[in-house]
Amino acid sequence: MEAVLAGRGIALVRYSLVADLLNADLLQCPMDISVPAEYQYYLVAPEAKFRTDKVRAFVSWITGQVPAG
Repeated sequence: MEAVLAGRGIALVRYSLVADLLNADLLQCPMDISVPAEYQYYLVAPEAKFRTDKVRAFVSWITGQVPAG
């Protein structure tokens, strides 16, 4: 999470690990998807990262890999 907070990338993580950072607006979750599983993960990064072409392409790809609902 230190690298993400430093603006060096994005992360796919469990909500419980980043809930405080999301609530403090230090990170942004760009998609409203949850996956029923024993563990759940969220893609988080500083908001500016989600405007880059690389990250937008990754978000598009990863959301296509997860079934809706």
